[in-house]
Amino acid sequence: MLYNNIKLSLLSCITIILLTHQVIAADSVSKPDNKAQTVYLRRPFSALDYYWNSIFDDRLSTYSSSSLKTKFITKDKQYILILEVPGYDKNQITVKVSSNKLFVTGNIEKGNKSDASDGYTNRNFNYVVSLYEDIDQNNISSNLKNGILTITLPRIAIKEEAKAREIPIQ
Repeated sequence: MLYNNIKLSLLSCITIILLTHQVIAADSVSKPDNKAQTVYLRRPFSALDYYWNSIFDDRLSTYSSSSLKTKFITKDKQYILILEVPGYDKNQITVKVSSNKLFVTGNIEKGNKSDASDGYTNRNFNYVVSLYEDIDQNNISSNLKNGILTITLPRIAIKEEAKAREIPIQ
């Protein structure tokens, strides 16, 4: 009787896990390194092992440029790029233009690097965006207020390209 109750409880737990996490019940599970792993339901503990081992995969992400919240606004006479950079001041952010690209970098270093026991931290980001042809690169301006970096990209009229004409072959 006790054996049947334990068996029933174990099967109920496995069923709940498989119903709530369909990835475990799939025939072939693709991992981040593109190696497929087959999970056999005839061996329920292998499914639990897979679930337990994958709990911490990519769960502890660090602050990276992909975590910057950005917004790009198009207007008649300008583009506006808005970046959320909380905790940074204007001395910790650089905005540069080179080769039709806009580079925004930020770096915060707190504490003493040589004495890590006092809580040395380093936070940085890099953001690069390709610029359109109609941006006046000499008059780009930026403003930082309350953790919001606003970059104004003025537009200029570009010359219409000459219509393509067919060249006869002789």
